[in-house]
Amino acid sequence: MKITIYLLFFVMLASYVTAGSVETAKVYVNVVNSPPEITGMVTSNPLSGEPLECEVVVKDEIEGVKVEYKWYNNDVLIQGQDENVLSEDFFMEGDRVTCEAIPNDLVQDGGSEKVSVVIKPKPFASAITGAVVGLGSSMGTFNTFLILLLLAAVIFNVAYFVRRK
Repeated sequence: MKITIYLLFFVMLASYVTAGSVETAKVYVNVVNSPPEITGMVTSNPLSGEPLECEVVVKDEIEGVKVEYKWYNNDVLIQGQDENVLSEDFFMEGDRVTCEAIPNDLVQDGGSEKVSVVIKPKPFASAITGAVVGLGSSMGTFNTFLILLLLAAVIFNVAYFVRRK
């Protein structure tokens, strides 16, 4: 969309002024606004249990470009999430999460860009640390229970094989 502004300037041509007459000229100026353009887009490391952040670089001749964000989980729009950070409550391991960014320079929207990531599992050491740190939450307690159950099974199997010898 072009925005065209016609400005009418009355220019007094002092060198041609004669007694009682003034010459004027009409000058038309076109001011064209180009839509903002996203020149770069990346998301943070997509690990399970951590929020995702979507960062964009925008090019435009007008300062103050706003960016609208939309998030999708497995191609389904996540309602009410319009910031550049998406909480870990909206996805889990194996989900394909997409960030869509739409720049607007207060005059017009630019073209939208999307970037998708697949959520990876946390490394095992990080998962154990998260379970121990998250003892206060129900999920942290459940994770701690599973880890302790796994350790008990390993100890039981070691003790069983030692007694058989």
